[in-house]
Amino acid sequence: KDASMVSPTLIYEKYVADTKDDTKTVIASTASPYKFSASVLEAIDGSAPEIDEYDMIEKLYEHSGYAVPKSLAELKNKKARFDVSIEKSEMKDFVLKNLGL
Repeated sequence: KDASMVSPTLIYEKYVADTKDDTKTVIASTASPYKFSASVLEAIDGSAPEIDEYDMIEKLYEHSGYAVPKSLAELKNKKARFDVSIEKSEMKDFVLKNLGL
């Protein structure tokens, strides 16, 4: 099942139903680990991977078995929308110029 679609609350409710454990619980949830592949792989493997972001996502999938969210999986084959990188100090002028102001 797609890991991004699994509700932590549903997982907890299944756990309670299966175990009858009624311990008071706080549920903390975070973004998909696939959005932070390098950090998650470093935590798992003990060192930062020296591969591109798409290979990191694949490697994380191999570790977890959870489906990569469709929106992230599709990025690899999409054409880059932007080819410009600017400094923070240039942002105001860049935006005004591109808005024709």
